[in-house]
Amino acid sequence: NSLVQPGQERILLVDDEESILTMAKRMLEVLGYNVISESNGIKAFETFKSNPAQFDLLMTDQSMPDMSGSELIAEVLKVRPDMPTILCSGYSTKVSEENFTDKSFSLYLGKPYSKNLLSEAVRKVLDGNVKG
Repeated sequence: NSLVQPGQERILLVDDEESILTMAKRMLEVLGYNVISESNGIKAFETFKSNPAQFDLLMTDQSMPDMSGSELIAEVLKVRPDMPTILCSGYSTKVSEENFTDKSFSLYLGKPYSKNLLSEAVRKVLDGNVKG
């Protein structure tokens, strides 16, 4: 069932590529989510740390300068171990979630992704329907 699934939760979205950040933010907002976007992992962590309870989901790109997505997730989980997370990567030809030894994220999402795929992934994680 790949129907677009809306929601109202608050998402922290992180990607160092401005075009992807803008597109993903727009897609999520159209679905009804409240989105705070950051283009840098360190800044995103500061935003998160200032009020960890305000976010329902962290969605981050893996390859970013200064702090990678998996590093950001690790830091966020130290503050809020129950935080749902989605790790995205554009190297989907060779990289799959099997390649990530650190399985601290809730779900892996390859890029590029469609609005349907994005909405499905976000709902799955927010509703706790991911295999542990």
